[in-house]
Amino acid sequence: MMENEYKLPMDLINAINDEKLAIFIGAGISRHYGCSSWENLAKELISICEYKSIISKYEKELLVNDRDYKKLITIAHSLLKNRGFEKDFYQQMRYSLNHFKAKRAVKPKIYKDLINLGGVFVTTNADVWINKYFYKDTIIYKDSDFTSSTIINKHHLYKIHGCISDKKSLVFEVDEYLQRYSCHSDFTKFLKKFFNEYTVLFVGYGLSEFEILDYVFKSKETKKKHYFLKDYYECESTLKNYEQEYFKKLNIEIIPYYKDLNGFGQLPIIFKEWREEIELISYKSSTGNELIDNALENLDE
Repeated sequence: MMENEYKLPMDLINAINDEKLAIFIGAGISRHYGCSSWENLAKELISICEYKSIISKYEKELLVNDRDYKKLITIAHSLLKNRGFEKDFYQQMRYSLNHFKAKRAVKPKIYKDLINLGGVFVTTNADVWINKYFYKDTIIYKDSDFTSSTIINKHHLYKIHGCISDKKSLVFEVDEYLQRYSCHSDFTKFLKKFFNEYTVLFVGYGLSEFEILDYVFKSKETKKKHYFLKDYYECESTLKNYEQEYFKKLNIEIIPYYKDLNGFGQLPIIFKEWREEIELISYKSSTGNELIDNALENLDE
């Protein structure tokens, strides 16, 4: 029988109470509302290159066997742009991010309990689904908006790889990643504020999404402990233990959960349980304060 391993750590509870929790949301969350994985996006873009007769079927097969999806997306963009088909590239990006449905849809429920935890929200996702929980002028997504002087506000959403609604803001090619995550860029100075001042919880990330994680690993300027909600199958308990040891050396603790029964559908269950736990703690705390206040009042009688 699978044990409940995703207990909310006291460190995160304290961060919530102190308003010092930052939640970093990765592509794994986007799949709950129809967004494609980076793998599927890369393969679709390479298929478009073949359809447009830019590459041969053989060249397509060679490319799609490469598991570096960022590289494939970069190659596809360059090929399509150079042949005058850049519009097709961005059209596929929008389809893959389920953009047209997102514009008409209601707020996606998966975010409801997570947002009610009360953290600051940061995402590498370019889709607009989470945008529905924020006012338009509180969504920060342009490169020039990320500096060491940027104010961190829990009512704002920080889309650090841009937004599909503004293609100039998007970060998806290798050179754009290198520029944004260079050691002395304004952007990395912005990130330092999070990792120095906030307890960070990563959700929806895979080990292949290393732009942010690489920064955390390489940064020696933060002493704070951070957390990574990560999926496993029950049979992967040995792998889980090995990865726990690895991440401990990086000052990151894995919060594991098993996906045997519900797959990634386990995430909304976790978020709901965490939100209920926080509400219960808050209720007990407020009730305790009321009892103390009543006792003090009775002393005066």
